[in-house]
Order: sequence, then C-alpha cells, then structure tokens
Amino acid sequence: YNRTSGGEVKRYKTKKFISSMTDKDDIVAAFNRHDFEYLCDLPSGNDQPVQLQVEKDEKGRELYCILVTYTKGYKIVGLADPVILTGVEYEKNEAFIRHMCDNDAD
Repeated sequence: YNRTSGGEVKRYKTKKFISSMTDKDDIVAAFNRHDFEYLCDLPSGNDQPVQLQVEKDEKGRELYCILVTYTKGYKIVGLADPVILTGVEYEKNEAFIRHMCDNDAD
C-alpha cells in the first residue's frame, strides 16, 4: 500500500536473465543507470538466478524495481540498491517493463 497515492502496490513482473547468455556485471551496470530498455531486451527464461523483480502502484504511477540473485543455498542477495521509477522515468519505462517477459524461453 502506498500512503502517498492511496494505491495498492502489487507484484507486477519478474525477468529471469538466462545466465549463459548474459553477463551479471553488465546487468548490474544497466540497472544502476536505469537502462530498462536494455534490460528488457536481454534473453530470459525460467529458473535463472539473476532476476529483475518489479512491483507497481498503478494509481500512484510508480514502479519499484529490485535486482537480486539466488545463491546455491537459495538465499536472495541484492545486487544493487532498489530503484523507484516515477514521473518521466515511469512514463519512459513502463511499456518496456510491461513487455519484458513476452519472449521468455521455457
């Protein structure tokens, strides 16, 4: 729940980057510079350790993004500080994020 907007924050999308086809350091760098167009175009599929997880407040027009990886012991480890997309950044990136899992490999 977002106190400012009164909107409900809901799980939105999760992109699981295919580790054999992507570079974790490149993913972290793109996330830190808010290059969601690049991230959304990378190959993704099921059961991959590096993940972009996004929650959305539709009423407040905000996207909450975290970049994590799962360790061998199934612990979740953050790879970068969380990013909140609002205003112009929300408008610029919402469509990329909405479609980021459209071409996932099985």
